[in-house]
Amino acid sequence: MTDPDFPEALRSLIQEAIPSVDAAELLLALYRSASRALTVRQTIDEAGVRKLPEQDARRYLSLFASRGLLAGDGESYRYAPVNEDLDAAVAGLARAYNERPVTLVRTIYAPKDDKIRSFADAFRLKK
Repeated sequence: MTDPDFPEALRSLIQEAIPSVDAAELLLALYRSASRALTVRQTIDEAGVRKLPEQDARRYLSLFASRGLLAGDGESYRYAPVNEDLDAAVAGLARAYNERPVTLVRTIYAPKDDKIRSFADAFRLKK
């Protein structure tokens, strides 16, 4: 994809750390509440993903922390990117979520790497 609204840093963030739209919504809830830490339950509520099982939310939040996006102790998390590039990528994610949601969803659920895409393409019917 060469969409200017989805620069390489944003595509990289999505590929490496955003496994689902629910995960993106959790990260964005913490991004919007950057001045405070939220518990896992508060993050779910702020994100509006109340049907997301808490264990899945914990897994996503732990993934974000391991990628340098959040600081947390397993019970509460706050938005704390380790560098400006990650912060800019999350800001791009927020813009895409608000301005280009369909394209964002497609990007999140697109095959995560070229090997998977090549494997899937092998099963396409040829005309």
